[in-house]
Amino acid sequence: QERAKMQGLFSGVWGVSSVFGPLVGGFITDQLSWRGVFLINLPVGIAAAAIIGIALKEPPRHERPTIDYLGATVLTGAMTLLLLVLGAQDVLTVRNVVLLAVVVASIIWFVQIEKRAKDPVVPLELFRNRVVAVAVGVGFLAGIAMFAAITFVPLLAQGVFGASATEAGSFLTPLMLSWVLASIVGGRLLIKLGSRTLVFSGLISMMIGFIALAMFTHDTPRMVMMGELVLIGSGLGLTMLTLLIASQHSVAREQLGITTSLNQFSRSIGGALGVAILGALLAAGLAQYSQNPNALVNAEARAHIPAAELAQLKGALEGTLRTIFAISAGVAGLAILMALMMPAGKVGTHGESGERMVMAEMTNIDAENEPEG
Repeated sequence: QERAKMQGLFSGVWGVSSVFGPLVGGFITDQLSWRGVFLINLPVGIAAAAIIGIALKEPPRHERPTIDYLGATVLTGAMTLLLLVLGAQDVLTVRNVVLLAVVVASIIWFVQIEKRAKDPVVPLELFRNRVVAVAVGVGFLAGIAMFAAITFVPLLAQGVFGASATEAGSFLTPLMLSWVLASIVGGRLLIKLGSRTLVFSGLISMMIGFIALAMFTHDTPRMVMMGELVLIGSGLGLTMLTLLIASQHSVAREQLGITTSLNQFSRSIGGALGVAILGALLAAGLAQYSQNPNALVNAEARAHIPAAELAQLKGALEGTLRTIFAISAGVAGLAILMALMMPAGKVGTHGESGERMVMAEMTNIDAENEPEG
């Protein structure tokens, strides 16, 4: 129960940061340069490291862990090459086909490495746990939808509605605030309602939001779009938190760390691959209308585009973004189908490993409370 509440709080903190981040980034881009956006990581990162160094106290470790360097290196290389291939406008070139073959071979090699590793970076036996397997799969698909919204909604604001970078950042505020509230509320409802109910509710909300967003036009009122983004944000908040807590409660205590990081990894790699593929789709949709499609999001460059070409380019951007949001709705629909495989029941009762963990914890509590003698 405490873990669900605290994870809801953590998600809320992340959401609040995600509200301020686009606003600060947009302000820096408008007033200074887009290059300055990357410099903000220096003071923020130093402050975070200082807090961890001062405040985080852990018990000393006497055993030196065996780190799976080879597995981590092969996995990183395979994912990097896959991003390069899927991010290309023309995937079926000789170079990309060769790279894709290398990716497949690397993944097969990675599986063999993990089978033999003493302490694998991704323990394959975790995927025998149905809750973890479903959480990873749904998290991957939800990550595609999440990053599609975060990446392409600001582009919609700048390219279609002519907003500045700061205003484009504010377009994400309804999505992030609803994510915060849904995470906090979801953390409290999770124990009572169970994981599958919340995951379904979140994914359905997300799919409806993307379907509505895919029907936008340049005349769509901003308040209507804000409502659509609230649906997407609420769905993300409920889904992401529930998947994490459900998978944490389905494994033994010693597997909590790798289970948590596996959830984060599936979400991140889904988002990265999704943005690469959808970004290539966007570039292909605009390239036939302009040699410089990025001029739409630059007010100075936009002013020099002939009116006829600008109208064509905006029309192409609208059509391509509608396609991207429709694909995102379809991805959310696939996630709903995958979530059907999630076991029913309340958190902490899924799978034998989860039951063993709960029973072990109850036994320890009883033993601690039992009077001596």
